[in-house]
Amino acid sequence: MNKEDIRVSSIPVPITGVATAQANENFNTMPAGKELELWNTYSGQWAPVRIDKAPDGTKALMLKDWDPFDYARAERVVPATKKLMADFTIIPAQNNNGMLDIEFQDEKGTAAIRLTIDSTMQFKAKVGYRDKNFFQYEPNKAYHITVKLHTDTRFYTVNVNGKDVLTNLFFAPVLTLNRVVFRTGGVRRFPNADTPTDQLYDLKNTGSKDKAAAFYITSFKTSTY
Repeated sequence: MNKEDIRVSSIPVPITGVATAQANENFNTMPAGKELELWNTYSGQWAPVRIDKAPDGTKALMLKDWDPFDYARAERVVPATKKLMADFTIIPAQNNNGMLDIEFQDEKGTAAIRLTIDSTMQFKAKVGYRDKNFFQYEPNKAYHITVKLHTDTRFYTVNVNGKDVLTNLFFAPVLTLNRVVFRTGGVRRFPNADTPTDQLYDLKNTGSKDKAAAFYITSFKTSTY
């Protein structure tokens, strides 16, 4: 029997790849069942994406992951913007396992910046090949994050709970910013054009689980500045 996962897609119609308005979502106040109408999600049995109750009791967008071979992903498309400001509040449920990447991408999915909440209590940013730690976080605590990006200068700033903590340069140039992605695993670049056609091996320990890690996004808002 084939061991591949079975994927089921639900696609709202009419289909559109363009956002006509900036995001302004407080999940706790939105009608039940309507919270993720403008989001693209990738949700697995061991890496679910859904609306759930956050540690503070409010309704939030949850990304949870205990799958060693897959990730959870939630993506919000925004109008093409050169000077973008994004405000969102995240509650990590732990600080000793799991990870969450936050990427700002263009229309083709090229990331300009990547922020990561990692398993060593650190917020960090991709700076060229290396990562730079810029903030330590605690579990079950809300962090209001504001990111301001300018594609012409390629600079961005990060503010956490009202304090500027990072000013940095894009690691890749883009013409506009079109989407924001939250993902509980690293970028996939396999398979590629050089991957052998025949796979003559099985992955080991495919039935094992990682320790679960959950991240709750209680609000998400974008604007131009």
